[in-house]
This record gives sequence, C-alpha cells and structure tokens, in this order.
Amino acid sequence: MTILYFDCFAGVSGHMLLAALCDLGVDPNLIAELPRRLNMPNLAAAFTTCECHGLRGLTLDFSRADGAGERTLNEVIRIIDRADLSDGVKQASGRAYSRLAAAEARVHNAPAERVHFHEVGRDQAIVGVTGFYVALEALGSPRVYSSPLVLGCGIARVAHGVIPLPGPAVMELVRGLPVKFIEQEGETITPTGAALLAESADFGSCPEMIASAVGYGVGAKPFPDRPNMVRAVLGKSRE
Repeated sequence: MTILYFDCFAGVSGHMLLAALCDLGVDPNLIAELPRRLNMPNLAAAFTTCECHGLRGLTLDFSRADGAGERTLNEVIRIIDRADLSDGVKQASGRAYSRLAAAEARVHNAPAERVHFHEVGRDQAIVGVTGFYVALEALGSPRVYSSPLVLGCGIARVAHGVIPLPGPAVMELVRGLPVKFIEQEGETITPTGAALLAESADFGSCPEMIASAVGYGVGAKPFPDRPNMVRAVLGKSRE
C-alpha cells in the first residue's frame, strides 16, 4: 500500500499541501494547466523554489490577485463540474467544498446553500482544492495520513470583520481531529487546508513505511521561530 504522510509541524494551507506534493515529485505542469482546465484563462499558477529558515521548499504563486468572491457552494460546484477533470477529482473537490460550506453554515447560523464564500471562493482557492486531488490522483491515490494540527492565536481581519484565531470556520472543521494550541501569533491553519485534511486524511498513527520521497511546501507568512512549512512523505507500507 502506498502511504502519503503530511507532517504539519507549523500549520497547513491548501497551497502548502499542493506545493509539498509537487516538491515531492508530482509534475508541476499538472497544476500549471489547471486554470485552463477550470476555464480561468486569465489566471496562471506557478511554483517557485525558496528558502525558509535555511530549508528549501516550493511555494505556489499566482499571476494576479483575484477579486472574485462571494460565490455560493452551488456556484463553486458548477465551476468544478464544468472543468476538464476526472470524475474522481470533481467528486472529492465537491466533498471538500461541502465540508467548508457546512462549517461556515454552523458559524453563521445559516443554511449551507445560502453561505457565501469569500477567500475560499476565489479562483486561486478552487485551483488549490482541485489541484490537491489532481496531485493525489497522479500519485496513484495513496492512503493519506496527517500529524495533529497546530493552532495559533491572535486576531485577524477578514471579509466579515475582526475574528479570533483560529478562525471560527477552522475550529468547526477540526472538530473530532487531534489538535494542539501553540504560542504562535497569526493564522497557522487555513480553512482549505483544514477541509482537505479533514476530508482526506486519517489522523491515527501512520503505519510503518519505507520512505521513498519527501517534499516541502512553504507558506506565505514567515514565522519568527519556526519554518512555515508542510512536509509530505511518500512511501510503501511494510505490512
């Protein structure tokens, strides 16, 4: 059995997961062509090699800031359904977005179909979510495991106003998952990162494996005392 383990020692975002998978060995061109396959011709995605606290990794960059937001779950699902993607990628991406909508619905006490996505409804976020499942498909759909998720502290300003960190939607998404709070000011886990792992990963002990590849995905925000990275390890189970 092929195993993919995410070591989220500093936090996680959807773009960090995807960058780690491409650093691990997934062809970056599969992700670079996603905007075209998602009918987003004005958006370009590329990976850049960078250094974080002395460690090399990849970061996912986009060609332009995307102002498109305020999308509902149904609008996002329509974009994904019309894309040139496999049925498996479409279904998995739809489940991740449904999980995001359910979390937002609980936070705002509204039906999931009436939730309006802001940051997670933008083109870049949709590329990140679908790209994660495209990458897993390219790896042969391994069994995914994750370390406990680390949660920072502080406040942040978002579309709805000022919120405590971790964000309320993130706290809904990590219900039932192993987490630990750390003295790190700022957002360590984004809603897309939490949704992708909550939907796709087992959080029990990772089975013993023979590691064959390692990749690092770098986050956008620098942390003073730790590298803002996700580490992905691919291997074969010894069982």
